Amino acid sequence: MKKTRLGILIEDETLAWHMFEPLKLLVDEGIVEVCIAVRRSVKPKSIISNVTEVIPFINQRIFSFLSRTKSDVKGYSIHDLVANGKIPIIISTPKQYQSTDEIEDSVIEKLGAADLDYLLNIGFQNLTEKVLGITKKGILSFHYGDETIKRGEPALYWQFAERWDHSVVSLHLLSDSLDGDKVVGRGYCTLFYLNYNLTEHKLNGVLASILYCYFHNNNIGVESEKFADSIDDCTNYKTTKYLTAIRHLTGYLKYYAVEIFYKISYLSQWSIFIGSVDQSIQTYTELLPEKGCFWADPFYIEQDSRRYIFFESLNYKENIGRIEWVELNESNQVIDSGPTNLGISVHLSFPNVFKYNNVIYMIPEAAETNCINLLKATNFPHKWEKVHKLVVGVKALDSAVIKHNGLWYLFTTHGSLSEITAGLELQIYISDKLMSDDWTLHPLAPIKIDVRGSRLAGALFRKNGQLFRTAQDCTIRYGRRIALYLVEDLTPISYKETFVRYIEPNWATDIDRLHTYNIYDQTVVLDVSRDRFRFTV
Repeated sequence: MKKTRLGILIEDETLAWHMFEPLKLLVDEGIVEVCIAVRRSVKPKSIISNVTEVIPFINQRIFSFLSRTKSDVKGYSIHDLVANGKIPIIISTPKQYQSTDEIEDSVIEKLGAADLDYLLNIGFQNLTEKVLGITKKGILSFHYGDETIKRGEPALYWQFAERWDHSVVSLHLLSDSLDGDKVVGRGYCTLFYLNYNLTEHKLNGVLASILYCYFHNNNIGVESEKFADSIDDCTNYKTTKYLTAIRHLTGYLKYYAVEIFYKISYLSQWSIFIGSVDQSIQTYTELLPEKGCFWADPFYIEQDSRRYIFFESLNYKENIGRIEWVELNESNQVIDSGPTNLGISVHLSFPNVFKYNNVIYMIPEAAETNCINLLKATNFPHKWEKVHKLVVGVKALDSAVIKHNGLWYLFTTHGSLSEITAGLELQIYISDKLMSDDWTLHPLAPIKIDVRGSRLAGALFRKNGQLFRTAQDCTIRYGRRIALYLVEDLTPISYKETFVRYIEPNWATDIDRLHTYNIYDQTVVLDVSRDRFRFTV
């Protein structure tokens, strides 16, 4: 395959990890060749050079200081992106306007001689004029924030200070032959309101995955159907005014103090509900955990006319998940219970149990093993053994398989580059048999990078001949609610799903979260969370 010739526009000769690592991997895989760099010699004005920007600058520093995660400040040399250790560099002194840079003709001439497919803008402002048509495919640049709502800077500051539901990173493609700005990649990320640095770190992880996947998935110069979008005129982020910035800071400090109090004083206690598909959730039977632990991630199965639920049991003191089971009578009362022996000693959750050819299998979440394990019941429900490693080398969360039109599909979430985006990237693997050594990644994977609905909330299920997927919406807080999707197209080369509705944890005032929803025939099991005073659970 012919390498993509790439030029990069930089501010200095070091790159942050989220730009360097995807580029280095693409270079090592022979997909991309970094041919030239243009370094911007005009430094952006200091944020404190404008007195109106002092307070938001201070606010950001306070947000960062109060974060539990340290900022990643390590830089990587751009010269490590080429085999000989020395990338050609052109110095540019562009004409600067309020938010744009106009690169001089002498630099454009040298870029033209480099015969580039793309320019990747890392260190310049928005580009205008002749440089837009200098490459074969266009110019790639990233934007933080939802460009359909607002554009400009500082995007992360505004989202964090105003406590948006989520944050967005988008990859834009611009050239003089295109009708304006095109969004060719987009990822939605959690906003951790107590941790500004972690929010930024996650966003950068999303950025890295988008950049890597854009080139790796051979979408070169082609708009992805998942992301393609035009950018219309919309409101810019404005420089924060004094009173607004002061309101942001006081509001955040108040919120921070309340949340820290709640974190110290309360625990989230998950419990399980069971009912039927034709029954109102308000009338479901609740199964309460034992004191000192919570029960979550329920999966229901029937065997020999007996009814079981497998679930994650987490002891608060140990903070390690284990898989346990309960047996129910026809009135949904617990008649027996116990632990399972899976032969895996790491943190366990999401015990996806299912039958195939009269054998009961389980795919538990065991991310620390760096593989997706298939287990078989040898003494149901007590003892299980590993029979196959479906996918290795990934820290996968919440996996489920389904046989569809003669093929097996494995749905899971893990990062394309690292575990930073493990719960954000929906991946699909394909095989012609369950216990195969040749599970291949779907060509469209990651299907989405989206905190609003990537991570599975249970096994896929069929109803009235249609295939559905439940997903966790983890905006605002982990396990906020369930997003239900209709899978309209699932083949080895295509995938399409349509959002149907949210399943909200709103049938009781003290219930605030819901993150697992499983259907087995006519039986439904789900979990909910309540904030309980720490010394009462």
